Amino acid sequence: MATGAGVLSASEWTLTEQLALVEAVQQYGAGMLPDFTSVGRAVKQAMAYQGNRKQREGEFYAPRKCEGKWQEMLLADDAKKCAAEKVQRKGPGEPSPAERAAELLQKIKEGRKTEIKTLITTVVAEAAQVDRDLAAIPSADQATLDRFVKEADQHP
Repeated sequence: MATGAGVLSASEWTLTEQLALVEAVQQYGAGMLPDFTSVGRAVKQAMAYQGNRKQREGEFYAPRKCEGKWQEMLLADDAKKCAAEKVQRKGPGEPSPAERAAELLQKIKEGRKTEIKTLITTVVAEAAQVDRDLAAIPSADQATLDRFVKEADQHP
C-alpha cells in the first residue's frame, strides 16, 4: 500500500507493474509453470517507457521476484473467490497460468482505469487552481506594458 504522501515502499508493486506482470504471464505461461525468466525480462522492458517516474533497481523484476508477486496475486484472487463463492479450485481442471492471467487482467485493468481517472481529476483541479491564481494576479496597465516592450526592443 501507499505510505505517507503517496510514496510507495521499495517492495510494493504499482497497478501498472502488476498489469505488466499479468500480461507477461499470459504471454509466457502456456505450460503449468510460466517461464519467469522471460516474464521478468518482459516486465522490465514494459516498465522502461519514457516518462516512467518510478524507476526500480535492477533486481526488482528478477524472475524469483516476479514469481513471488504472481503467487501472491493468485493467492489474493483465490481468497476473494473463496470468500465470494465458498468454493476452492482444485483438481485436473485447474486453469493454466495463462488462463489465470487472462482472468486477472480484466480486474487489474479496471483498477488501473480508476487510478487514471483519479489522476485526471487531480490534474484538472490543479489546472483550474492555476487558472484562478493567474486571474487573481494584478496585471500592469497598458502604458507599463508598452514601455516594457519599447525597452526590450532597444536592448537586443
